[in-house]
Amino acid sequence: MDAYVNFARTKPWPVAIASSLTELFAPDLMKRRLAAFEKFYSWIDPRGLDYFRRRTIQARYDSNEALAITLEYCNTPELQREAVRALELNETAQEILSRCNGRTFNEIVRALAEEYDSDVAALAADVRETLTDLHQRKLIELT
Repeated sequence: MDAYVNFARTKPWPVAIASSLTELFAPDLMKRRLAAFEKFYSWIDPRGLDYFRRRTIQARYDSNEALAITLEYCNTPELQREAVRALELNETAQEILSRCNGRTFNEIVRALAEEYDSDVAALAADVRETLTDLHQRKLIELT
């Protein structure tokens, strides 16, 4: 908790809000956790799980609001890069996103293939999968 509070205190406020976008995944994650808690910890008073039940609904509202704020206020390349870093994406996703600067999909794949001496066809599938995942997680908009 201290690390998150320190991060929020020392970063630009839109980036601090962007870091909360992990909540986008909370509803589904919380549903799975609740099912596991109820199955494996049946001795827990059901009222003890109320917080988690509420998060399955509230997290969706919180993350949608944070996403709207992030999209509006992370409006410079620097803030956008920091927002992406705040989400702690893996290196592959960061490499791909760093090239999403007006280039076409094929241009991105070719640049990555040249830099990493990779097979273009195989790399295209990986890039497409990564972008699709980021889009489904509402971290990027595809045009």
